[in-house]
Amino acid sequence: MSQAALTVKTGVLTVGVSPDAPPLLFMENDTYSGLEADYARLIANQLKLDLEFVSMDKDKLVTALESSEVDLIMNGLKVTPELSQKVHLLPTYLHSSQMAIILYDNIIKLGGPGQLYRADKTIGVIKNSSADALAEKEIADGIIKRYTNLQQGIQALRNSEIDYLIHDATTSWHLARDLDYKDLQSLYKPLNKEELAFAVSKNNPLLIQKTERLFRDWQTQGIIDVMNRRWIKAKMEVN
Repeated sequence: MSQAALTVKTGVLTVGVSPDAPPLLFMENDTYSGLEADYARLIANQLKLDLEFVSMDKDKLVTALESSEVDLIMNGLKVTPELSQKVHLLPTYLHSSQMAIILYDNIIKLGGPGQLYRADKTIGVIKNSSADALAEKEIADGIIKRYTNLQQGIQALRNSEIDYLIHDATTSWHLARDLDYKDLQSLYKPLNKEELAFAVSKNNPLLIQKTERLFRDWQTQGIIDVMNRRWIKAKMEVN
């Protein structure tokens, strides 16, 4: 891709995704759905481009962007110094955090202040995730159990193998919308501070310029708040 090119494919915004993170990005009736899918459509519309989603494993997204296979990537990307060294992160579109989830029936027993940090509590996390690092650093007194994926963690919670499951706030937001998880309850207390953003290749200054202008305008006009409220019904405050 030349320095002057706006997109990898002329007239098309190619977006790399891993649609497994409702309510941000997921498949619904063979259609890409969720908050980030709506942002992708809005960006393409504003830039007068067609839109093409390219689905891939989450761990391949950054490489695909660096090698100019796609123009932009999104998948609940967390703003970190390590990621910003590899790609250009657009302005933060959503503030997030890690949150603790419990069985609904345990609200009285486990929902009180400080319960999560007691040494006799068992905490579930996904191995090598943000929650894993947080639990190791901040909740070291409790017993930490690590799982390969979110579904394993949820099943462990339902089997009472763990007292709490710590995961991205997006999971808590999804629980609030999905009746299949009515037996679970998020405590909705942010355990840290995280920022989510989309990424563009550092080798594409023209797309960086145009997309950053869009986000600045949307922030000023309140469009970002409107977009976010459509998909995130649960109230969350990150001070």
